[in-house]
Order: sequence, then C-alpha cells, then structure tokens
Amino acid sequence: MVDQRIKRICHKIHPHLNTIIGYADRISFNVLPPFLPMSDIYIIDIIIHPSFMGRTISKINLQQDNLYTAILIQLPEHFCSDGQLIGPQAMRLRHLKNKGFKVVTLEYKILNRLVTYPKELMGYISDQMEK
Repeated sequence: MVDQRIKRICHKIHPHLNTIIGYADRISFNVLPPFLPMSDIYIIDIIIHPSFMGRTISKINLQQDNLYTAILIQLPEHFCSDGQLIGPQAMRLRHLKNKGFKVVTLEYKILNRLVTYPKELMGYISDQMEK
C-alpha cells in the first residue's frame, strides 16, 4: 500500500516534472514492475518512460541501463539516525539499479519544504536527476 504522503507530494510535484521532462504522457505513478516480487517495497513512486516506448515497462531491456528513470521519494523514516537509508530501502535501490533503472531519490522533507517555492523545487528535482 502506498503511503498517502507520497501520493500527495507526487500530485504536487507532477506539474514541475512535466516542465522538466516536457511530456506529461511519459510519467507514471505508483508502478509495481511485473518482473519484481509483488511487495510494497518494490512499488516505484514515479517512472519516467522513454519517449519512444510509450508507457509499457514489461519490455525493459536489461542490457540498456538507464532507459527508464525510477524516482523514489524517501520519507523521514526511511533513514537511520546517521542519514543512511535503512535496509529495505537500500535493497530496493540496489534491485532497481540491477534491473536497469536509473534511480533518482528525492527526500520527502525537502520536497515538502520547497513545494511553495517552484523555482527552487524544480532546481532540486533537476539536480537530483542529473546525479
């Protein structure tokens, strides 16, 4: 089950993602890829599809890394006291990278703080996507 905070923040940043990416039809929310176990931990908060593939993710070519971009929104409880991701979240990140996704992590705390400052929010998202 998807946390409602993630759903709300996805709804709030959707227009900014459209501006950054350029096409609204390239974005999907709360997707469970068919080749991963059916577990809440593997739900991808936001997927950015390549423009030439449509919205399907069943035909991911594992030989072509970074074809799809998976954006994961990390809630405060996803981190240890030292700022590192906790075990299940770190595993989720590793598995998605191993499956050929380019993985971008966005911190919920930062998104929530910047949502009222569109320019800074777009800057934060763009910076994270370029890493």
